[in-house]
Amino acid sequence: MLVHISGQVGLDSDGNVVGADDYTAHAQQAYANLSIALGAAGVSRSDVVKVTTFVVGYDHESRWPVIRDIHASFFKDAIPAWTVVGVEALARPDLLIEVEATAATD
Repeated sequence: MLVHISGQVGLDSDGNVVGADDYTAHAQQAYANLSIALGAAGVSRSDVVKVTTFVVGYDHESRWPVIRDIHASFFKDAIPAWTVVGVEALARPDLLIEVEATAATD
């Protein structure tokens, strides 16, 4: 079975942006939302085989360490294939990071 999780962003359960212009807060919330979505689909982090992270205003020196560390702490046991893409904008102008994933199970 394949499970595709669409883009998870830095919004809380009430639809409010977490951390305004803080990439760390956005990334932490996006991965927290990814965890919720995976659980709702009946899969776990270890089932994830591919992740794509879209980053507004990507700058390797300032953004990469934040994104890398949060991603690594989320996927401690099984590291999926991962692509990071710099983008000009996301669906809303106040969003900074979007994470999508594909999971595979028997």
